Amino acid sequence: MIETFVDRVLLRTPGSRAARIGWAVFLIAGPLAYLGGSILEQRGVGRNAAEVSVDRDSARATAQQFAAGRGIDTTNWTAYASLDPSTNLLEYYRLHRDPVAAAAQSFSPPVTGRILLYSGKSERAEVYLDGNGRVYGFDFTHIKSATAGTLVPEGQALAIARDSAGKVLNLTNVLTLGKPEIALLDKVGKGCRSFTWHATAATLPGITFDIVSSVCGVTPIRQTETAAVDEEYAAAHWGRAARPLKILKAIYGLYMTVVVLYSIYLYARRTVEREVSHARTISLTLLVAAALMTNFLVALDEYVFGLVLAGQGIIWYPVAIVAAGFLVMGLGLAVAYGAGEGDLREFYPGKMTSLDALFRGKLFSRNVARAALFGTAYAGWMLLAEGLADWAIHSDSFRFISELMKLPFFRFPLVALFAGRVVTITLIPASGLLLPLAFLGRRVHRPTLRNVLMVVFAALGCLLNAVTYGTMATALVADAVFTATLLGAFFGMDLLAAIFGLGAFEIATHMARLMAFSPSWLQLGVAVGAIGLAFLLLEAWAALRGREYREEEVRPAYAGNIATRQLMQAELAAAREAQLHLLPKSTPEVHGLFITAACVPARIVGGD
Repeated sequence: MIETFVDRVLLRTPGSRAARIGWAVFLIAGPLAYLGGSILEQRGVGRNAAEVSVDRDSARATAQQFAAGRGIDTTNWTAYASLDPSTNLLEYYRLHRDPVAAAAQSFSPPVTGRILLYSGKSERAEVYLDGNGRVYGFDFTHIKSATAGTLVPEGQALAIARDSAGKVLNLTNVLTLGKPEIALLDKVGKGCRSFTWHATAATLPGITFDIVSSVCGVTPIRQTETAAVDEEYAAAHWGRAARPLKILKAIYGLYMTVVVLYSIYLYARRTVEREVSHARTISLTLLVAAALMTNFLVALDEYVFGLVLAGQGIIWYPVAIVAAGFLVMGLGLAVAYGAGEGDLREFYPGKMTSLDALFRGKLFSRNVARAALFGTAYAGWMLLAEGLADWAIHSDSFRFISELMKLPFFRFPLVALFAGRVVTITLIPASGLLLPLAFLGRRVHRPTLRNVLMVVFAALGCLLNAVTYGTMATALVADAVFTATLLGAFFGMDLLAAIFGLGAFEIATHMARLMAFSPSWLQLGVAVGAIGLAFLLLEAWAALRGREYREEEVRPAYAGNIATRQLMQAELAAAREAQLHLLPKSTPEVHGLFITAACVPARIVGGD
């Protein structure tokens, strides 16, 4: 049974018994590789990442309860939630683990849960929570009932503001509040004042704290604490490690500029040769744009907070502009795919068959099953390899997960997790594989040089994710793993296997990192793993029992034009060789004459 399974997946029989056993372990033990790689990834991130035990629903409930305790009924208000990690504070508290730094995190946490309660009538309240769900700040300056107090003597207002700041856990134990800056808040209310303290702690070098207490009448309406790490301090302690990444970012930007221009040129050329399908291009454009828009909508709270932090109201018409931008991005990715597809079919016949079968809805055909099983198994071993590499180099930078930490506060985080991978599984294959193959296949004829350049271009295309890492070491490891996943799955199976591999690798990596700083994701991670395992079992059944489709059965009609062009090119090449054989091997030698000749083959071949 196992031997039959291996033969069906590989579409070939391994040359020896040892090879057969090795391939069986590779395919069947893939889930164990995912488990080992996820554990290593989770431990690597968990060494330094701040734990977040609060979730979206509990944060909203806490914020509404806190507002109710201040006399503000937000029962029927719309609630928006966002998790805001500070990379510099994450790095700072990673270096400073003394009791004073631990106490400072009570009022300046590296990860802040922001809850916006919006009445729909321009009134809004903001509540700030730490990673454990404890309120440490609030802003009610946009609540009419809270800002209606009459002006009281400055000394009395200052005492109320100090008392408000003193109620913040550990604040007065760590910081000494001297004389504050005082300002009237006429735009908020006639009886409102703001008191701002700029404070530092001798045991916490390189960080300053701004504490703001606002009072309207005798009611505190705002209590916020902001910590800022000095730029020179950050540069000296962890910023230097990220400087080489700017070179990678510049290289990637230059490479992608060339890729975009070349894809437009090549797509136009293939259009003239009738070797692209505009219908497929439009379909892929809409699919990518829909995935990006879905990802935006589940993270809609981030958009709302962006407007609020910019001092604007909540407006919705820019969402149409966002959708248009996603359509442009989708079109660019679809054009890049269409530009390189023809050359891939020409130089690597059969590498598109499983993807064509998937486009035709043959999800459980043997073609798709092979690609899914091989690609996901390959990605599992690559995940384990990355975990071992990060463990070997003692990776301690988690800058790359600061954006990922926001995911648990999205409305549908699992949807965002899957929809957000659309760029990875389209842009990396297009920029790192399809377009380089189109260029190298026609212009570089030395196999060794072509293979070397193929690896170089694939590595450049895979810098999409690597440049987000915090150090050059982790970036190079990530780029090497992505490159190996892309090329290994492609040459080992086909293009769809590479797409499955990249997607599975990204999802597994993200789930492991999420579980590292949010234990509530453990159960969800197990559920995602169970779903993935069930899908692989169905594909294993399809590999044994599903139908095998030939290339000509599933390839699109326009792909036949490629075969026609290849046939014409072969005829031209044969005619050229025939004409050359009719010519003399050398020019005639006539005394006193120097003779030079040239033979240019015709662009058409006659029937004679």
